[in-house]
Amino acid sequence: MQINFDLAGWSQDEKNMVHASISALLHAGSVTHKGIKKIDNNSFEIKDPSSNPTILLTDSLVRIKANEILTAAETARLAAKVEDDAKKEEAKTNVLMDRKLVDVDAAIDSINNIAEIKAYLKILTRFVKVRR
Repeated sequence: MQINFDLAGWSQDEKNMVHASISALLHAGSVTHKGIKKIDNNSFEIKDPSSNPTILLTDSLVRIKANEILTAAETARLAAKVEDDAKKEEAKTNVLMDRKLVDVDAAIDSINNIAEIKAYLKILTRFVKVRR
């Protein structure tokens, strides 16, 4: 079954997500098929759909799904960047980065109470996370 879309006014990113959006919408609608083939910039073929997918694949719904996918990807990218930036900052400031092994032993040996153990464990955990 051939489905045609009017992609006029869509961003290139939205156009790039049409195939993924079709797949996601068909899956969400429990429509099985034997493949999705791009025919041209505005047309896709759904091979042997289990039911008529036209109600699921309107221009509007495909565009909404494309933007959901793009937003999720951007959110994940930003979260990864925040984590990466935090690791870089921690690498600059963590006292264990330049500590020699003998100094590590001395620091551990000087721990006198639970609060100091917790503080050292936090420093150590952050160091390990930065190094991974």
